[in-house]
Amino acid sequence: MVQKKSVSSTRLSRRQILKAIPALTAGLYPAFAFSAVFPSKPVTIVVPFSAGGTTDIVSRLYGKALGTIWNQPVVVENKSGAGGNIGSASVARAAPDGYTLLMGTIGTHAINKSIYKDMPFDPIKDFEAIMLTASNPNVLVVPKNAPYNNIKELLVYAKEHPDTLTFGSSGVGSSVHMAGELFKRLTGINMIHVPYKGSGPAEAALVGGHISMMFDNLPAAITHIHSGSLKALAITSAKRSKALPDIPTFEEQGIKPYDVNAWYGLFAPAGTPQDIVDKINKDVVTASRTQDVQRILKTLGATVEPQTPAEFAANIAREAKTWEATAKSANLNVQ
Repeated sequence: MVQKKSVSSTRLSRRQILKAIPALTAGLYPAFAFSAVFPSKPVTIVVPFSAGGTTDIVSRLYGKALGTIWNQPVVVENKSGAGGNIGSASVARAAPDGYTLLMGTIGTHAINKSIYKDMPFDPIKDFEAIMLTASNPNVLVVPKNAPYNNIKELLVYAKEHPDTLTFGSSGVGSSVHMAGELFKRLTGINMIHVPYKGSGPAEAALVGGHISMMFDNLPAAITHIHSGSLKALAITSAKRSKALPDIPTFEEQGIKPYDVNAWYGLFAPAGTPQDIVDKINKDVVTASRTQDVQRILKTLGATVEPQTPAEFAANIAREAKTWEATAKSANLNVQ
């Protein structure tokens, strides 16, 4: 009888353990089960700028490639405004499940915190960095009938026509804006900044002759350059771009030190399970190596180097410090 009681007790103990397992793992199991089948429904990539700009171009390029890899639709949604802060904030508040991603930029994650007084999100704490998707220099472009063809002629014109030059941008704090502020500081010329809700509207204004110039992202400007609707005067990177090998850099034309590169990268809301972040990172790396993505990025003058989420996050933190100093020197402060 004692032996039977012992066996019965043992069986009961096992049943109790089995019953306890779901409760003990309740906080972990959903994440594991969720990520194991990720994605099982459409994924949205929020672009915090208007359609037609470089961020939009890069987002749609990767959206198409990831949609093929995942066998799920990837929807690109534009939510522009406040230098990218509106769209970025909407993703920061989204469910941390990997189904709402942000195509962040140098502006949203390395510059804005230094120039906006009241940020609706923390670019470091409120996001999980996933991977850099593209990097490219900016290019100084002017209307095709502008009376200057290089930096020297532009500076002469600026001195002869003081306080008349304007430069457009895709928004306050974007690399397009900051590249112009750096040019102002290094040359001492006065230019009026005209911000737009994205590169597309700014480019349209420039082509129409409503503004004097734009330090545009190369991928967005290159079509206008090749078509002849805009003239390129200088590349913002330290070396010439393979996409426009005949266009000299600012430093070649005597403006030093001048080295500005725009970048774009995917982010998820803070708290997204690490295995989902890692899976997206792995799939973005795969997408970046496909022939279509490589071909189009090359055509746009952009490049991409695979990074781990940790490497991407560390690079952003370092760059944020650099742009903080630049914003202070330019006395930039958006209320």
